[in-house]
Amino acid sequence: MTTDTATSGNEFLGLVTGESVPARFGFVSRADIVPPRLEYVVVRGVRERVGGKDAAVDLLGQVTGITADVVTLDDRVDLDAATVVLDHGATFPPRVRVQVATIGYLDPTGAVRPARNAVLPGSPVHRAPDGLLRRFFSRDDASVAAIELGTLLDRPGVPVALDANGLSRHLAIIAQTGAGKSYLAGKVLEELLGLGATVVVLDPNSDYVQLRKVRDDANVPYDAARKVPHADRMQSFRVPIAGRQRYGDDLYGPSMPYTIRFAELDGD
Repeated sequence: MTTDTATSGNEFLGLVTGESVPARFGFVSRADIVPPRLEYVVVRGVRERVGGKDAAVDLLGQVTGITADVVTLDDRVDLDAATVVLDHGATFPPRVRVQVATIGYLDPTGAVRPARNAVLPGSPVHRAPDGLLRRFFSRDDASVAAIELGTLLDRPGVPVALDANGLSRHLAIIAQTGAGKSYLAGKVLEELLGLGATVVVLDPNSDYVQLRKVRDDANVPYDAARKVPHADRMQSFRVPIAGRQRYGDDLYGPSMPYTIRFAELDGD
């Protein structure tokens, strides 16, 4: 529950203003210090009820939107009026307002909890330090089997890792076409294999049949391609429909035929 000091985290960004609710808040900033969209920010000393007691927590949020306006150049000003204002130097500094979605805070066990109180107007907002983000998104506990997926956008020093034990229940990867769902799923599969897990993949679109080869050798024939460390643990079964497969046998590599005679299946 203490303030993170792994990095300075003292980069002041603005002050909370306007209406605030537990799920979101807004703050005013300046053009020279406003954080970009998707940046992580922190408000320190937010009051929450933790373990039946009041506590001051570091509340993490993410920038979702930025607006800027100038009183003398609002949307009611036409081109001629705007030109006169600028020529006479009669414009005010831009007012920059930032919208933030709250992510939550860490309880004493390290679990992420959603905010239940609103951030008070007037509270200072700072750029979230890497040390705090690592505590939210990384698994530093050596006793926990972690799956590293990559790093946070614009924060290469903050790895993102999942608790492999959390995948024992339902998991969904949802994103628009081309956003990288198949790549992320393949990364999770590789990491699970590295942890010694047994995985069965039903792959009608042949998205993962080349997992035995390193990514840069995807177009290299299997026999000449470099293999991933756990290639010898991957057994492939393939439906023998010549001429209709996504990858030829030279790229695909060794496999066993997989066929089902539905007419011969019994109820069990």
